[in-house]
Amino acid sequence: MSVFVLVVIQPELVQAWNGLLKAALRGLQGSTDGNDDEYDDDLVQKLAELVVSLMQEILGDPKVQLVPSGDAPNPSHVDTEIDLAPHTRSNAAMKLAVVRSLWMQALAVLPARALAGSPSEALLMWLMEKEPELVWETDIPHDARTQWAMLCAEVLVRTGATVGCASAAAAHLRVFWGTSGASRPWVWNWDADVRARVWRAFAERWRTLAVGWEDAPVLLGVPFA
Repeated sequence: MSVFVLVVIQPELVQAWNGLLKAALRGLQGSTDGNDDEYDDDLVQKLAELVVSLMQEILGDPKVQLVPSGDAPNPSHVDTEIDLAPHTRSNAAMKLAVVRSLWMQALAVLPARALAGSPSEALLMWLMEKEPELVWETDIPHDARTQWAMLCAEVLVRTGATVGCASAAAAHLRVFWGTSGASRPWVWNWDADVRARVWRAFAERWRTLAVGWEDAPVLLGVPFA
């Protein structure tokens, strides 16, 4: 599948995404024993996997150009805390900012269990593997990398959101930052300044999203690792 987005007003794209998710979820209602209030777990999982796949398409396809058409205000009925105003943001940073908003909308619309666990883990690993391609830009230095770091934090929080997986987020934090105790520590090709910038953006986003302080020692220890 290829995604071609040539000229869009980003809030309108988010609004359309919100509507599509709600429509897809309504289509799954009553798919189990005729109960309109429940969903078939397998179908919800497939929808979550499709959501992740579409986000990867947007980020990974070089033909996707999110060309801003002006500082249009966000539609009032679509709640988003991601700044989608174009300013002078590069296409790389804009795609990451838009996908952050799509991810937050998916979390708000889909059942809590849908994106937790394997879908979020798959997206996180993809973001880590594709980091050099996703943060490349020629306009504002470091803007794309900041957006990438915040998206990684937003996705990583969900890896521990399933019942019985309270330690999953801490385990993925260790892998992501390559700290002591990681099962397969990731090695980043960053200098000290870039690592500090990523950590600050990641930590600030994590602070606003994480529930409890169980994982805080892992993250707080990163600057000293």
